[in-house]
Amino acid sequence: MTIEQVLHIILLIISLVAIIFTFGVVWRVERKLDISYKLFLVAIIFFTCGIIFDLFRAFQFSIDREFNLLIKFLFIIFYTLGVYKMRLLIKEINEEVIKQEKSSGISQGQRGK
Repeated sequence: MTIEQVLHIILLIISLVAIIFTFGVVWRVERKLDISYKLFLVAIIFFTCGIIFDLFRAFQFSIDREFNLLIKFLFIIFYTLGVYKMRLLIKEINEEVIKQEKSSGISQGQRGK
């Protein structure tokens, strides 16, 4: 077995572990975080498919390059959507924290008068 084949197998194993971990998060969270991690899970699945096709190519099996490019395209689309949903969630949480800080600061200031 060549170094390339060994590295592809290691990468495949790590990707499968990432799928299991991400699925565990999706199983335990709800609502907006759930959507973000579902998108991450789909992205990782496409990434793993790409690794499998690269592994086939490393073992001299013929895989259509356009299909492999499509898999990579789908990976980056779903990954970007997951990051975008996570970004929206973080912005929403940040705005809620700022509102709470402002409201607690006002109420503390009124108590002192």
